[in-house]
Amino acid sequence: MADASRSALPAAKGMTGSAVVLGSNRTPHHTCMQVAGEGHRLAVPKLRELMTKSAALQGILLKYVQAFMVQTAHTAIANARATLTERLTLETRLIYSRL
Repeated sequence: MADASRSALPAAKGMTGSAVVLGSNRTPHHTCMQVAGEGHRLAVPKLRELMTKSAALQGILLKYVQAFMVQTAHTAIANARATLTERLTLETRLIYSRL
């Protein structure tokens, strides 16, 4: 995906798949790991089952999605308004805070 741009960086304890948490079946986004480590995958039907069984889990995941959306919006604003040096500084801080 050479022409792709990054708009968000989930933390090491974060997740992708916000669209599923919000009830959608599809997303136009692509997820990749950019640093060494491990990732875990949970099938969509299993996640939906767990969310149906636990209102607490569903609430936590919805709050995570909201916080992630805010972070994504702020990253977009910073990318639009900041100088190159400021953007590189922010990018470096985001990456190192997630290692």
